[in-house]
Amino acid sequence: MAFEKITLVQILFDSGTRYYSFEGISADRFYEPKLRGIDSILRESGFGLRTGFRISGTVLRLNNADKEFTQLKAQTPFRNRVVNILFGNVGDDINEFITVFSGRISDWNLTSTGIAEIRVNDAIFDTIKRKLGGFIDAKETGFENRPADSPTRLKTIIYGNVSSIGFSGIGDVPCYRIDPAIGQSKFRYFVARHICKEITNVYNYETLVSPSAYTVTDDGTNQFIDFTADPKDPDRPDEFEVTIDVKGITDTGLASGTLLESPADQIDHYLKNYSGIAAADIDTVSIAKTKTAAASLGYASAFAIVDPNITHDTVINRFSESFQIRFFINKEGKYATALFFLTDIADSSVLQTITDESDIIRKKFKVEGPKEVSSRLQFNFGYNWAKNFFANQPDQQSPAEVINLGADLRANVNLWYVRNSATATNLSIQMLFELRENQQLAIFEVPIRLFFIIT
Repeated sequence: MAFEKITLVQILFDSGTRYYSFEGISADRFYEPKLRGIDSILRESGFGLRTGFRISGTVLRLNNADKEFTQLKAQTPFRNRVVNILFGNVGDDINEFITVFSGRISDWNLTSTGIAEIRVNDAIFDTIKRKLGGFIDAKETGFENRPADSPTRLKTIIYGNVSSIGFSGIGDVPCYRIDPAIGQSKFRYFVARHICKEITNVYNYETLVSPSAYTVTDDGTNQFIDFTADPKDPDRPDEFEVTIDVKGITDTGLASGTLLESPADQIDHYLKNYSGIAAADIDTVSIAKTKTAAASLGYASAFAIVDPNITHDTVINRFSESFQIRFFINKEGKYATALFFLTDIADSSVLQTITDESDIIRKKFKVEGPKEVSSRLQFNFGYNWAKNFFANQPDQQSPAEVINLGADLRANVNLWYVRNSATATNLSIQMLFELRENQQLAIFEVPIRLFFIIT
């Protein structure tokens, strides 16, 4: 038996929830037929080197001839209010409808032609655009003796084995002076806002220090290094006097735990502990699949977060650029990941058949080439977080693509979180494959009734 499908919209204003259906369609007595249109809702994981996190959103157009929204705006705020777009069968209980999109109002416009345009972004949008925050503050217990002339410093976060051995060899993670032997007898330096698995090497102005010269300690939350002798040279004020090689966060948060080295584990940990995204809003199934895929490719991730101005989406997007991990909001409205590699293209198995005549929206199909092409890829890895440079900057070239392009075109990619040569080389091969000139990308839109095929 065929059922007529309908789309409904709920807007959760402070003054009460309002319900709308398309003009000419009576859903039930709660839904006013005022919808004129809903723009395409973008759901994608991206393609190419610098895809990053994809924010989805849409624009609602509603009939405002009776001035409902004009009067409502004078009474209640619009921005950041929740909007739900529902889809289901006419006659079904509203609870049986599926939510195809849930977001928050980011902008609005009441036109002179009697239309209310309401722009909606993913509910996660504002969260990931925020700065990470968490600074070393002299007002905090244990930091009272921090030198007054110290610059603003983010409390460092460290993932994986950040070793400078085989790279700069001078310690790639900076430590910050927080007590010049005032509050106690040692010269104390801040390492991280968490307990680390191990501090493997300590350097004083790029010279390896004997373990007998320092003690690693913590206050149960933050980690420190205490020196018996003052490591600071007053004639070198613009340098980090203390840098380290370090193994970062573990699965238990204790030094006895297992080091988190999989990019998928690190993503999961960062989102749950630092991003402000609720654990219930993270797609654990996709995270597990990403971990399996990363393990099969031998991927290990290691990095430090030290920039006081860094935002959550920058941390996330660097995972994408480093490992070809796609980030998106899935059909359940949860934060999801997928790791791209060559076999994804080679696999010809059919997951879903979409018929041009009946499934693709008219005039919404096109084929286009890649936006970026290259025959040579410079891939930078082994980042020094204290001095801000990549220790390794090799090339990967495709002679066949030089012929195809008629020139040797260079692209550049930063593998921020990669510190392994084999991993970096493997990634460069896959990334250069994505930059081929003869690729064709099919782009099309499907009606809302095919929502179930979306990841």
